[in-house]
Amino acid sequence: MDDQTKELFGRVNDFIMAMMQGQEGYEVERLFDFVDNFIGDHFHQEEETLKSYSFPDLKRHMAQHEYFRRAFRTIKDTYLITGLNEDLLRKVHLNIVSWLIAHVSKTDKEWAEYIKNSPSYIKPPDR
Repeated sequence: MDDQTKELFGRVNDFIMAMMQGQEGYEVERLFDFVDNFIGDHFHQEEETLKSYSFPDLKRHMAQHEYFRRAFRTIKDTYLITGLNEDLLRKVHLNIVSWLIAHVSKTDKEWAEYIKNSPSYIKPPDR
């Protein structure tokens, strides 16, 4: 897992902890700001990497990213109009947190395995 994704999960964890303590207002804004940047930068870098390795399931992967971009935009726009409420918190959890966990734990592992088995893969140096 790369550093951006680790930071994303840290932000998601902060959000969940804040929800449990009834202090989610500040954390939802931090999470939204980070996810906004993440889906712009990280998704683009990931898609370019997959293209460079001719990942056979690239279209499906990019469609998943686009689905998430749209779902996130809808949730963020709703937040900007209505503010934070129980329905929006549920949508944040279901459509952002759950999607990211499932995507990283399953879909991203699939392409990572594909790339590691690619003849052109160069293993990065150990840290």
